[in-house]
Amino acid sequence: PAENDAVEDIYFTFSGGVSGWLGTDSSKRDIWSGVVAGVKWALLIGLLTALTAVSIGVTMEYNIKRRKVIGIFVLKNRSG
Repeated sequence: PAENDAVEDIYFTFSGGVSGWLGTDSSKRDIWSGVVAGVKWALLIGLLTALTAVSIGVTMEYNIKRRKVIGIFVLKNRSG
């Protein structure tokens, strides 16, 4: 009876790494750190692409409107 009451320590064995929020890869690198680094670069590239597209669009629109104004001015001077 006293032998059956003995408490033994229980050990759990995990395979792979369990450190970090998403664990680790086969090289023991934290996956969450890789995700954060990737998101940083993705946001930077997206922001630069958006700024480039907006500047190209604004420049094109400005030149189109400017040419229309110049064209109207030239036509008025020819007829006068």
